[in-house]
Amino acid sequence: VTSLALLLEPESWVCWVTALAHAAVPLLKLQCCIEAGDTALDADISVAVDYDHQGIQATTIVREELGLLPAIRPLLLVVKTYLCKLGLNITWTGGLSSHALFLMVRAYCLSIAHDAATEDISPPTDLGAALLGLLEWYGAFDFSRVQICWDK
Repeated sequence: VTSLALLLEPESWVCWVTALAHAAVPLLKLQCCIEAGDTALDADISVAVDYDHQGIQATTIVREELGLLPAIRPLLLVVKTYLCKLGLNITWTGGLSSHALFLMVRAYCLSIAHDAATEDISPPTDLGAALLGLLEWYGAFDFSRVQICWDK
């Protein structure tokens, strides 16, 4: 990872690059300069070494879930944008990863779908109401007694 960072650093299209060689999953964080103006594209590249990398499989599963629970996408985008504005979107500085946020939003969406089916009511279709519900749900969430897990 460090060698790759050193190779990319002098490239004109690279604004900056950082190697996280000692992370649980070695990662190359870089920002690509876009010629069109003041825009840049952030990219994280994980490098498979001697561990069981599940990124590709996770992407397939996430896409399937987005098809099954369409409310996840807009809720996730709003929460990710908000956390980004607070500087809480970078995992290695104490923020939440995109995958962790996906799991949290998915758990909430499954919960309201389950409650709606159990109580014979319709889940909210208003995304504003769904966002408030998500915030209330996690605001009152008892992390000492309940966990979020993948359960199909």
